[in-house]
Amino acid sequence: MLTLLTVLVVNATADERLLTDEVSAGLGVFGSGYSQPGLRLGDANLSPTVTGRVLFSGVTLEGGVLLVAPLTRDGSALAVTGSARVGWTGQRFTVLAGVLGQWGQGANPAWQCLPTVRASVDFGPFGLTLGVFDLLGLVPAHLSFDVSLTRVRFSVGWVAPIGLVGTLDLPVAERFAVRLQAFAYKLAQAEFAQGTVGVVFAPGGLR
Repeated sequence: MLTLLTVLVVNATADERLLTDEVSAGLGVFGSGYSQPGLRLGDANLSPTVTGRVLFSGVTLEGGVLLVAPLTRDGSALAVTGSARVGWTGQRFTVLAGVLGQWGQGANPAWQCLPTVRASVDFGPFGLTLGVFDLLGLVPAHLSFDVSLTRVRFSVGWVAPIGLVGTLDLPVAERFAVRLQAFAYKLAQAEFAQGTVGVVFAPGGLR
């Protein structure tokens, strides 16, 4: 983590681009439910996350770790997900692609890997973001509408097949912001939702 912070500070003077260097940490609650005729099951889990992003001119590296831990002794199994993406960021667009790796306690197989993609384009007053297995794999696919108003950033979008996702960044200092993030969607007989509160540090300053 110290190495990542050092790299972020060194690159803080890079040319202005759509994305910035940042480190974020959040704490959330992840809920899942499954329904069948005459039966409905649900579970809630604690879901802390740590993510980081660094730009070398336009080359962009991004990674993160998600822990899903049961809140009760008889809850769902412990799971850990790691993500690594690489791509390019310009002044008006960014494209990142990589891989997700997840370990699940008692799962068979214990390890699973999935691709992850996120692409954004900025049209000035607003932008669009397309993500596949985004938010550390918790959201299967989404298309979001992004707005930035004097360092305050928010987005709201549709999650396939039926759902919503939203993010709000509220600046609290020149380099720090509070991030509120939530999603909820239905996939066949399963339902998933999460709410997260986090802190974002941008060494080059918030935009």
